[in-house]
Amino acid sequence: MDWRWEQTTRGAGINDVPRLRHHYASALISSGCSIVAVQQALGHSKPSTTLDVYGRGAEHTDRIRSAVDVAWNAGDSLRTDRHVERL
Repeated sequence: MDWRWEQTTRGAGINDVPRLRHHYASALISSGCSIVAVQQALGHSKPSTTLDVYGRGAEHTDRIRSAVDVAWNAGDSLRTDRHVERL
């Protein structure tokens, strides 16, 4: 853990440094920052470390939700009569 995180959380009266880092990383990723930018902001040695730890964040959830919304709201163009009959 970087000394800056320890100092920041102590100054803010927060006792959970990992949770703050996770929130920070998730906010950066969901706002569109690249993994390399987040890696550098967190001080990870490799982007793969950032992906392994934070890659399951909001960015993926939002994209998945958006993709499902588009598919489900596309109307009958994605359905076939045979598929609807099975439902």
